[in-house]
Amino acid sequence: MPDPSIPDPKMPDLKIPVPKHYSTPPIPDATPPTERVLKHLLEIEPDSADIHAALGTVYLRDEEFQSAVESLKVALKLNPELSKMRTNLGISLLMLEEESEAEVQFREALIHDPSLEIATLQLVELLFKRGEYESSLKMIERALLNKSTTELNVQAGVCSSALEQTEKAKSYFDKAVKDAHPVALTWLAEFECKQGKELILSEKLIEGVEVLSNAYNRSPMVFTSDTKTVALLAEITKIDTSRFLKLESASYVALIKKLLRLGVIWEVFAKEQELEQGIETWEAGIRKRGSYPYGQYRLGIIQAFQGKFMESLDSLDICRAQLPVKKAQILKLAEVVDAISEVRDGV
Repeated sequence: MPDPSIPDPKMPDLKIPVPKHYSTPPIPDATPPTERVLKHLLEIEPDSADIHAALGTVYLRDEEFQSAVESLKVALKLNPELSKMRTNLGISLLMLEEESEAEVQFREALIHDPSLEIATLQLVELLFKRGEYESSLKMIERALLNKSTTELNVQAGVCSSALEQTEKAKSYFDKAVKDAHPVALTWLAEFECKQGKELILSEKLIEGVEVLSNAYNRSPMVFTSDTKTVALLAEITKIDTSRFLKLESASYVALIKKLLRLGVIWEVFAKEQELEQGIETWEAGIRKRGSYPYGQYRLGIIQAFQGKFMESLDSLDICRAQLPVKKAQILKLAEVVDAISEVRDGV
C-alpha cells in the first residue's frame, strides 16, 4: 500500500509567532525579570552571564530579536556552557532569517546537552526543510532515548513518513495521538482511511469498516474535516460491495453495506459480539436523560444490526419526534430508516 503523504496544513498569512524557547535563568533580585530591572542589575554586576542571558531572553519574548542576539552573545561569551541560552540565541537568529548561524547555535547547544528538546526540534525543522530526512530522523531518535515527548514523536513520524517508512511512522504517531496532537490525528485519519479502503476492496468488509469506525470515534472532527480524508471517504461510499461476504448473519452485513453507501457507517458501526453491550449502554443513557434523541438513533441502528427491525424503527420514530428537522437531516435519519426498511424487506 502506498505511503500516505505528509499532512500539508495551509498556513494563514499571519505574523510568525516566536517559537517555544527556554525561560530566563533565575535571577534572585528580578522576579519577574524585566528589561528595566535587569539593566539596573547589570550596572552592579556587568559580568554576570545569567543576567545578560535573562535580558536576552526578555528581548526574545518581546520580539526584539537583534537586541536578544546581542545580549545572548555576551552571556555565552561569559559562560559558553549555557546550552539553553544558546538555543534561545539560535531562535533569535532564526527570527532574523539567519538560518545558517542559527543552525550552528543549535548544534553547539546539543553538543553540550543532547537532551535539549527545543534545540533538537528546531534543528530538525531546518534539516527537514532541506530534505535531509534521514539525518532528521536519526537526531530525533537519539533525543527520544533521553525522553519521549509528544513533539519528538510527531517529528519522528513526519520524518519516517517522508522516508516512506510507513510502519515506523505509524508507531510514532500512535504515541503522539494519545495527547490528541493534530498532526498525528490527521496523518492517522488519512492512513486508516486508506487502510480501510484497501480492506474493503479486498472483500474484508467488516475489518475495513471497523478500521474506519475506530478512526472516526477517536477524533470525529479531524476524521471528517481533513480534505484528503473526506475525499477518500467519498470514494469508499461508492465501492460496490454487493458481492461481498455471504455470511449467515445476512441482515447484519446487508445493513453495513447500506450504511456504508450513506456514509454514516464509521459513526454507527458495531461489532456483532458487542451489540448487546451497545443496547445496554444506550438504553441506560436514555433512562438517565429521558429525552435523548441521539441515544434513540444509536439504539435503533444497533437493534437493526440485531435484526430487531420493529424495535429499531420504533426507536428511530422516537428519535425523529424529538429532533429538529435540520439535525435529523445531519444524521441522515430518513435515509437510515429507508435503509433499515429495505434490509427488513429483503430478509
